[in-house]
Amino acid sequence: MQFIFLAMLLVLSACGRPPCDLTQIKMNSTAAEVVAACGEPNNKRVSNYGSGVEEQWAYGYQPFTDGAFIYFNNGRMTAWQLK
Repeated sequence: MQFIFLAMLLVLSACGRPPCDLTQIKMNSTAAEVVAACGEPNNKRVSNYGSGVEEQWAYGYQPFTDGAFIYFNNGRMTAWQLK
């Protein structure tokens, strides 16, 4: 019984945690620097264009609908957004 209570407490405490601490990264950060600060994203979208590669990384609870989004152009962070 005690184990179940502790497991539920752990799950519930994780729900209120922000998906990524954006204060730890800055514009023009590399993808490796963002992973070091925020961990691996829940999902990634990658688009290849003639001018390079654009990526959208999603951190959060529902991929691409809420949480934090970090945008890259050719491996460098160009923007972020919270939903």
